[in-house]
Amino acid sequence: ILDIDGKDFTDFYNQSEGTILSSHTLLPNVPNAENVYVYQIQDATTNNVIRVIDKNSSYSNVATALILNSGSSVAHFNNTTDSFTKDKVLVALSVKQDDFAGCHNGGTVETDTSGTLPTNMNSLGIGRYPPSGGYELNGHIQRLTYYPFKLTNNQLKTVTS
Repeated sequence: ILDIDGKDFTDFYNQSEGTILSSHTLLPNVPNAENVYVYQIQDATTNNVIRVIDKNSSYSNVATALILNSGSSVAHFNNTTDSFTKDKVLVALSVKQDDFAGCHNGGTVETDTSGTLPTNMNSLGIGRYPPSGGYELNGHIQRLTYYPFKLTNNQLKTVTS
């Protein structure tokens, strides 16, 4: 569990585009609706977020990549297969104004070509839900990689395979 904020965050984060790749596992027998956050990038209000979350009943208990702007969904990508039976879950999420894409475990790249990218992001919470604590990953993050540019759809498929 780690929070990166302030200058430590703004020194590396590109507000106009980027890609986040996470490789993680869940502990055995984590119940559905456990709300296990892999990471969340947010602004001070938490109404603007970029997140990857697993087993959340609000999102059908599947691995989900989600972007919110002013509290409303801009892009939402669900893993359509049971990623929780895999040794590890690979999720890549690329964001740019009117150009969002997500890929789970080398599967189909889901895209959304409209939507306002949230800006003024100021922190990254890893392994939990930053605003209130809790909702820990209940697993292990092997790798979390940030690219300050948007990877192509083919690259998303490759890095999650």
